[in-house]
Amino acid sequence: MKKQPRVIVGVTSGIAAFKTVELVRRLKRAGMAVRVIVSPYTFKMVAGEDLAKASGHKVYGKLFEANFDYKKVLKTRVVDHIKLADEADLIVVVPATANTMAKLAYGLADNFLTTTVLAATCPVLVCPSMNVNMWQHPAVKNNVKRLKDLGYLILGPAEGRLACGWQGKGRLENIVAVVKEVDRLLNASQRLKGKKVLVTYGATREPIDRVRAITNPSSGKMGAAVAETLYRRGAEVSVFRAENAVEPRYRMKQATFVEARDLDRLISREITKFDICFQVAAVGDFMPKTTYPGKLDSAKPLKLTLTPGQKIVTKIKRLAPKIKLIAFKAEYGLNPREMAAVGKVKLKQTRAYAVAVNDVSRPDRGFGTETNELVVVLKSGKIKKIPLAGKNEVAEKLVDMVL
Repeated sequence: MKKQPRVIVGVTSGIAAFKTVELVRRLKRAGMAVRVIVSPYTFKMVAGEDLAKASGHKVYGKLFEANFDYKKVLKTRVVDHIKLADEADLIVVVPATANTMAKLAYGLADNFLTTTVLAATCPVLVCPSMNVNMWQHPAVKNNVKRLKDLGYLILGPAEGRLACGWQGKGRLENIVAVVKEVDRLLNASQRLKGKKVLVTYGATREPIDRVRAITNPSSGKMGAAVAETLYRRGAEVSVFRAENAVEPRYRMKQATFVEARDLDRLISREITKFDICFQVAAVGDFMPKTTYPGKLDSAKPLKLTLTPGQKIVTKIKRLAPKIKLIAFKAEYGLNPREMAAVGKVKLKQTRAYAVAVNDVSRPDRGFGTETNELVVVLKSGKIKKIPLAGKNEVAEKLVDMVL
């Protein structure tokens, strides 16, 4: 028997909260197991009995019930908000007020809903609803951007007549549209179930002596965003990351590398275990011909000879012919047409399914930044562009495009 998708509906105290009763009913009719969590003051906008009746379960809202006993928690190892977060396949916060969005953006956990969301590893859909001027406030705009950068998904708001009498953007997205998006996200989160995926990321460091090295500015943020997106899609994700690269937010199998030869050894040993590989690692194009022992005297001039580095990505399909390979290529100062041409060459060299090319010459994209822009060349011959956005958003679009 197919397992029911488990959805948490997080209801905040926006005026549109009364619409969530119909949302819960529709989700239930669509075959989902629904639990409702409310923020403080939500019951000023919607009756708790109506939400409980619609979901068929108690409504959660108090972190500490009247009979709370920490000794019982220590004995049973069951904490309600953690249990709900662990079991959820999706959380939808609707309506999401400016206040709750600000808390989520900065990781505040001062009520049952925000604490549950912070503990969750499933996708989280946020549906804003507020006055048009509040929505346009720079602080709210910054929080929306921050939420997207953290991997939250935003739906709406829509335009229309608002409860306060204003006309404009701020109205809660149509409930039917919310149900469709929940259904789409649940399907996406199951799409890669059973698939083993490898993501490599971060910069290699090739030693000159024991204290100096040649490297590049890759932080690994793009690769981490890809790994986290794949995890939320249900894949079994493993990460090979540079020792000093950012860590993924979720629990994944990890191995670290320093030099290109370390990554080469990892891939040579493990690559046949995977169905899909995203080779995002920024492997150095050059390495010192000689590695000097100890520490070179900085007062003396040094003539350094560099040799071409290993093209690890070109050997992946030789080692694992059936693997689906998505390769990355960093370029400098090229226009989209030139980037597409580079991607086509790389596609042939690597026999990849897709090559994602990015321009690292600009300060707002590429190495070490929070945003990116990609030109993606597919094996089919199609060329697609992912416009400048936060790396989590870019990762979502890339995974949708290639998988």
